[in-house]
Amino acid sequence: MKNVRTPWMVALAAGTIFAGSALAQPAVFDDLGDIDPAAGTTVTRSGLSTTATGDTAVVWFKFTLTAPTTYANLGFLNAWNVGTGDTAITLFNNSGTIVAEDDDDGPGVQSAISFGTGDAQFPNGGTGTPVINNGRDLDLPAGIYWIGIAHYLNDPTAGWTYEATTQTLTGPWNLNVGAGIATLSAPTVTFTDIGTLGPANTITRTGETLGAAEVKWFKVVVPDAIRTDGTFLDIDTEGSLLSTANTTRLSIYNKLGAFMGFTDTTDGSNSLSQLTFGDDAPARPAFGNGLAYNGRDAAIFRGGEYYIAVAGPGVAPSTTATSGQLWGHTSTSTTSGTINLRLTNVPFPTPAGGTGTAVTIVEGQSGLLRVTTTPGANPVSSATSVVVDTSLIGGTAGVVLVDDGTNGDVNAGDGIFSRAITVNVAQQAVQQLPFVVTDSVGRTSTGSIAATISASFSGACCNGTSCSITRQFLCTSGGGSFAGAGTDCGGTLTYIVASSPNAFAPIAATGTPLSFTTTFGGVTATFDDGITAVPLPFPVNIYGSAYTEARVVTNGFMQFGTGTSTTFTNAAIPSTATPNNALYPLWDDFALQNGTSGNVYTLEQGIAPNRTFTISWENAGQYTFATVITPVGSNNFQVVFTEGSDVIEYRYGAVDAITAPQSVATDTVTVGAENAAGTQATVIDTATVGTGNVAFTLTYGTTTDPCVATGCDDIDFNNNDVFPEDADVIDFFNVLAGAECPACNDIDFNNNGVFPEDADVIDFFNVLAGGECP
Repeated sequence: MKNVRTPWMVALAAGTIFAGSALAQPAVFDDLGDIDPAAGTTVTRSGLSTTATGDTAVVWFKFTLTAPTTYANLGFLNAWNVGTGDTAITLFNNSGTIVAEDDDDGPGVQSAISFGTGDAQFPNGGTGTPVINNGRDLDLPAGIYWIGIAHYLNDPTAGWTYEATTQTLTGPWNLNVGAGIATLSAPTVTFTDIGTLGPANTITRTGETLGAAEVKWFKVVVPDAIRTDGTFLDIDTEGSLLSTANTTRLSIYNKLGAFMGFTDTTDGSNSLSQLTFGDDAPARPAFGNGLAYNGRDAAIFRGGEYYIAVAGPGVAPSTTATSGQLWGHTSTSTTSGTINLRLTNVPFPTPAGGTGTAVTIVEGQSGLLRVTTTPGANPVSSATSVVVDTSLIGGTAGVVLVDDGTNGDVNAGDGIFSRAITVNVAQQAVQQLPFVVTDSVGRTSTGSIAATISASFSGACCNGTSCSITRQFLCTSGGGSFAGAGTDCGGTLTYIVASSPNAFAPIAATGTPLSFTTTFGGVTATFDDGITAVPLPFPVNIYGSAYTEARVVTNGFMQFGTGTSTTFTNAAIPSTATPNNALYPLWDDFALQNGTSGNVYTLEQGIAPNRTFTISWENAGQYTFATVITPVGSNNFQVVFTEGSDVIEYRYGAVDAITAPQSVATDTVTVGAENAAGTQATVIDTATVGTGNVAFTLTYGTTTDPCVATGCDDIDFNNNDVFPEDADVIDFFNVLAGAECPACNDIDFNNNGVFPEDADVIDFFNVLAGGECP
């Protein structure tokens, strides 16, 4: 037997149970007309069968229920099959939502459903051991309904459809639909009226005497429906004392005396009984070694009058037993003693809780610990403190997070407790940092923050004049001097970074806006994760190869060659993962709304062969994970290429992606350049970019050993031991122009690894005039 109620419950709660639908209703059906409970309408269709197979092997019926059938108004509607073949019955509402379905509750292997109170009668007069009509499929509002009869292996889905199978529904069989108003008669058993279980209330009966083979009956009224919306009903016999075995059985009957199918003997502590309805979370704690109270017996328990039978274990009552069914629970148990009965819907006190935000912190650097708290209940409380044990990552056991807008906390009083910490341990895998939340009434709860310590940037590490390549944290913690991310010990052909005196200059008013056509959430738009090919007005050398096209991405980078990545999550470089062969002036997740919130522009300036070409991101906001994109902040940065030069320039106006990241405070950006294989990169420390208004040159050249003091060459450029003399100046400019001079020094006069450059000329004349080498 299967009774599927969840889709119906969801639709009913949402108020959309009879909403219009564009789905196709069955084209061929038998209209049963109006079913009127007040008139006691009964409809039968006989001799039914079908030779179809698959998802078309369904016989359809339609009817209109003229009035609701509810437990409260004693209304009922029952539908069942009788005949040959193994049927399954499904009731759909007029929007194609499944209300209920069943396989074997009817006679034999036939099917049956029952709504409202049921009529406490058996389909087919009880022949074939059907389940009693007890309203097990809950209440049914007035409206238009559809019945689908199919082979039991042909499973229904929403929208009046069935899964395709090879089964054929043979017959003949009958369909019976009946509705009416049930007759309420006085119970035929002696019972104790224990009153009404009001909201947030408990009813307890203790010390009730129970003899061998005796059944104790209790009448209770539950005024409001219990459902998975924060309400629950828990029933148990905890504290009962029976011998020779301290075991009880709980069973529930409806107000007509029909068994509802709810019975238990062992879910409580030490084999006492327990029934639980409604909310499953948070579960109410168990007694002793019993099960937690989690609503497992039914999601919905309708309000109204019920009868609870308490006995020794004995034989379980049955919904299919035709003899002695109404009020027919009997016991053969030999146990006796005293029993307790408790009914409660008082929510269990729940302390304020917390959920830790996973964090990745670079070794030796700072990161933000965050715990988002939730209020406690019964009574209502708020979190007042969150304490984290950071000893697993080299910290202390009592780090106190705050919700006051200081120490890295973003917004005071928002229930998110935070604190910036510095990690002084080397790279390690994820660690669970335990925390304790204390609420305003002194209750506590626990949780953990998943913290990963990632590797710091690699680069040259100087110990005196000795140079090695290692991570920044390992270098500085070992007493070395870190030369910078991406630096090496000399002799490598790569991009060398230097400061530039040039300033960011916006070009939105004079440049050409780029167009990015992307699809986001199924909608074609022009703002997020876009890429476009930009022709370059002159060849540009990237890692020694010339390109005439750049593939510009909204997320703050550009690729050369065949790259098409639009990845919005920036990563450390170098990496063989895409993107590669790229320049990253400010790689982050930007959302450009084509002028509304920024765009990318290009501008060619000058006359060949002395032109520049600028690609500029202006007013670029960060993506915020909102349902409707609302970019945050403003970032302005550009890449400038110079015709005939291998020098590339990154210029920054105001940027906030580094100092005010979205959507987590530990979000990062990537700045630098990377080769096509993803094996070599030049990284610019984002701390040097800061809030912007700086510029850098990236010059393709051979690096020098940063651990060896070089300074400038001496002024005897031609090495003839005569200096200063005019010949040194003449030879310097000849070599600068490309002439051969075997005895001369190289043209990198200041030995900074960047040549030829204006600084070499300036430093040469400065030293010639008697000045110091910078």
